Formats: sequence, structure tokens, C-alpha cells
Amino acid sequence: MKLLVVMKFWSNTVPCSDRLRNVNYNYPQMIGLGNFLKEQGIDCDIKLYEFSQTPFLADSIHKPFPDGCYKRSEKINVILKESSNYDYIFLLDCDTFFHVNDYPKVLSLLQQVKKHQIYTFDLAKIDEATTVRLVSQEQFNIFDVDWWFAYSGPKSLGAFANGTVGGLGGVFICDLELLKNIDGFDETYVNWGGEDGDALNRILTQIPSAKLLPQREFYPFHLCHPPVQ
Repeated sequence: MKLLVVMKFWSNTVPCSDRLRNVNYNYPQMIGLGNFLKEQGIDCDIKLYEFSQTPFLADSIHKPFPDGCYKRSEKINVILKESSNYDYIFLLDCDTFFHVNDYPKVLSLLQQVKKHQIYTFDLAKIDEATTVRLVSQEQFNIFDVDWWFAYSGPKSLGAFANGTVGGLGGVFICDLELLKNIDGFDETYVNWGGEDGDALNRILTQIPSAKLLPQREFYPFHLCHPPVQ
């Protein structure tokens, strides 16, 4: 299996913005995870795509979009079209990261992955105060703080509680053949919301061999930022 570990970013146009702050914290976390996977025998590449009109990030693959343009579906499709030599994609939103304690769990998942599998993740959304503590490199146990899951709600319920499974949201791992077979994400979704559930629904309804595996044992963290449209 050849895996692409990739983060996507676009700014909210302000050089010192919260999203730029977040990616400057999370991109090194993704590099750390990717390097760990490589050391453990996973054949993977690590890439950062930036869709800001003017690039902010020196290491990024820059694909300019106008400022204020959401179009997440179109941006993901740009990545997909340039990833034909990979078998699987591990896509992370620029506001997300996996804690180092969970790297072995990510590894175990990838060591067991099979054709046409999809892994979805609930996001542990931390507040602004905790985000500031993290990015300022304060030493504390993030598992001791409170958060709100993107799909489940309160931390006490756990990830993907009550049978929720999520869509192809902020973080997912997917067989690229599945995404190719549905022609990628639907680009008629130009504002926030809907495109991730639509893509997953089309995979599961059009490709009988597709298997959805929502991960409830562990989850990525999501740094705080105002809504982006």
C-alpha cells in the first residue's frame, strides 16, 4: 500500500490569523506522525497543499484560489487528481492533529487496511483557551481537559456515540479507488457543509464492496477557530 498523508490549508486572509496559527502547530505534528509511520514500515509521502490566493507556508504545494473562496470539494479534487500513484489517502484538515500517544493506534490501523476500506474520525474540538496553551508549548495533559466531539457532542459520550459514523469530514482515510469511482467530491457544494456526507453516501450506495470503519477508540484533536465559510 502506497499512502499519501496530506494536509490542506487556506488562510482567512490575515497573515497572523488563527488558521495560520493552527497550521503552523499542526503541520509539524503531521510530519511527526508521517515520520513515525515511515519508521515503522509504512510506505507513505507527506504533503501540505495550500489554497490561499497568496502563499503563507514555505513548504506547501501552492494552488491559488481567490480569498474568501471556500470550495472545499474542488480543493480536495485538486489533491485527488495529483495523487494517482497512491493507493490510499490520509487527509487532515489544517486545524487537526493526532496526539503522539495515539501514533501506535494509527499505525495498527494502517497495518490492517484492506482494499475499499474507509476510516472516519470524530474530532475532539478543544476551546480557544486550550488551543492557546497548546500552541504556546505549555506542558499539560490534553486528555485531562474538556472538549466537544464534532459528531457526538459532550466528551463524556465518547467518539461517534449513539451509532454516528460521520462523513468524509476533517480527517479521513480512504481507498483512492473509491473516490475515483465516484468522480471525487461534488463541486456544486461551494460553501461550508454537506460535501463530506454526500461523498461518503455516494461511495456506500454505488460501490457495494466499500466498507466503512468509523474509529471510536481514538480521535484527532481540533484546534479552535471561528467558522470559515
